Formats: sequence, C-alpha cells, structure tokens
Amino acid sequence: MFRYRHLELLCRGPRTVVRVVDQTLRQEDIEDVAREWNHVADCTHCRKLVVDCSNMEVVGTGVLSKLLVFQRRLKQKGAELALCGVSLAVREVLSLTRLDRLFAIEERESRELVAVA
Repeated sequence: MFRYRHLELLCRGPRTVVRVVDQTLRQEDIEDVAREWNHVADCTHCRKLVVDCSNMEVVGTGVLSKLLVFQRRLKQKGAELALCGVSLAVREVLSLTRLDRLFAIEERESRELVAVA
C-alpha cells in the first residue's frame, strides 16, 4: 500500500475522504500534496472524493490552484470533489475568491461522512 506523507485516507465504498495532515502547507510541500492527491485519484475507484480541510489553518493560492486542477481531473474521471471541515478563515478565502461557488462544501465532519457512506 502506498504511504502518503501529507494525507490520511478514510475509504468506504464509493466515497473517499482525504485529510490533509499539515496545519500549514509550506510552498515546497504544495507540489507533494498535489502529487499525492493525484495518486489518490488514480488509485481509488471512488465516485466522490472529499478533501477534509479541518487541520488546515490557512489556505493559500497555491493550494487553491491545485484543488482546482484536482477537481478538473476528478470530473474527467466522472468523480466528484467536495470539501469538508472548512474553517471560518478558509471559508472566507473561498468566498472572497468566489471559489465557494465551484467547490461543494460538506458540513459534516470526515469521520461522520465515512460512517454514512
């Protein structure tokens, strides 16, 4: 099994929850996280992938751009992307950039999402 440095996976049925374990992603880590997200997208057979942002204190433009690319990649595979555990600060950034209109935001916590999958 592949081991991720920046992610934890919670898989159940057609839903996979991906938790970012880093509270603050350094610029040099963003490419690694993007590679790990893409590996998850390539290796899982999920129909819905949920990115759990509950550990992330802030989200910068680098992470946002990688999320957009990740969402596009999943859509090409016929899968959906949603965010959960979005803090007020991250929600504000999404709102200011109007990305809250592009990303589905789940209100439930990641462990609860896996339990109902």
